Amino acid sequence: MKYIIFDNIFPVIFNEAIGHNDIKVSGMKPTSAGFVEIFDDHFSIGTEVSGKSVSLNLPSKKEDSKIITKILSMY
Repeated sequence: MKYIIFDNIFPVIFNEAIGHNDIKVSGMKPTSAGFVEIFDDHFSIGTEVSGKSVSLNLPSKKEDSKIITKILSMY
């Protein structure tokens, strides 16, 4: 899966067939982007981020994993 973090707080996760530059959030700026792998072991959810967005010219950041995991753990 691909992802973008907007304003360092709001993650959007989407299919790899969609370009990073096709995703917009009104009033927010993309701050990091790349690829995310989601792990669910029935007790907890974890994520691992990697890569970068060429179309947005943004790298993934280590802290993105914490942001994504926190949001996914709410559901």
